[in-house]
Amino acid sequence: MMEPTGITMTSFSIETNESEFKELSARLYAYIKKMRELRNGAPQLDSHNFFKSVDSMEREMVNLKTLYEKEIMRLRQQCEEMNRQRYQLELQNNKLEVSASELQSQFAAETQKSNSLSVELTTLQKEYYAKEEEYQKSMREVVASASGQMEVNAANRKLDQTLRENMDLHRRYTQQLGR
Repeated sequence: MMEPTGITMTSFSIETNESEFKELSARLYAYIKKMRELRNGAPQLDSHNFFKSVDSMEREMVNLKTLYEKEIMRLRQQCEEMNRQRYQLELQNNKLEVSASELQSQFAAETQKSNSLSVELTTLQKEYYAKEEEYQKSMREVVASASGQMEVNAANRKLDQTLRENMDLHRRYTQQLGR
């Protein structure tokens, strides 16, 4: 058997309370009517029975009043509890919305950072391949121009410079890949 939820219990309780209130109201109406009848018919009754009836009616009225007050107090407590729960849920919802907003901002920043790193990596790859091609060209020139020592020395210096640049670009390229 399924247990009723808080909402179902509350609606069941409200329906029960409504029927109890109707019953209590009907009893109150009957007593008031009887009191009026007794008051109107008081000269016909003896005073002892009249006061006895009035006393009985007063006790019943006090009991009804007590029942109404208890029911009203219980309903107020239920309303207060529901308001507390609603307030707590609203606070929790606000915290979750702030958290979601922060996560969206972080995601956008990381996406932008990733895109800029990708562009920089592509640029470094192009530079690396260009330097590699320049190095290969220098090597071919060195081999082809072996005729003069000066040309060889100049070519070696250019080759060393190109190698250093190539190594530097290669190091930056691998660092970018490591990120």
